[in-house]
Amino acid sequence: MEKLIETESTVVFLNVGMGRFDEVCAEAVRKLKEQYPEKDINLCLLSAHFSNRFNTEKSYYQTFYDEILVPEEVEYTYYKAAITKRNRWMVDHANLMLAYIDHDYGGAYQTYRYAQKKSVPIINIAEGATVCLK
Repeated sequence: MEKLIETESTVVFLNVGMGRFDEVCAEAVRKLKEQYPEKDINLCLLSAHFSNRFNTEKSYYQTFYDEILVPEEVEYTYYKAAITKRNRWMVDHANLMLAYIDHDYGGAYQTYRYAQKKSVPIINIAEGATVCLK
């Protein structure tokens, strides 16, 4: 992430906030924002649906994210399909995917495969990933 920030003046990080890896990445972006205050670095929480918690916990979200985005294409999708549709939207709007994929099943893996099909460059930082994801 630091190499990307060093070469670009504006960087938007899309984060779905769905697990420990997302938390670690979001924290890394926050540290980079402090380290490079002259850069335009934005951390965007990409949600599959609007939630009342965005209002009830507004100060929390404003502290940790620059923006909360629910893509229009996803907003009115049936909830069981919304996460997949959100993930595909994210890939469709990405220049690069940073992932931690260490198994060949589940939503993150399906998003990884979709990114491969769309020829989005992927950095998979999972140890042993090349063995698992041939």
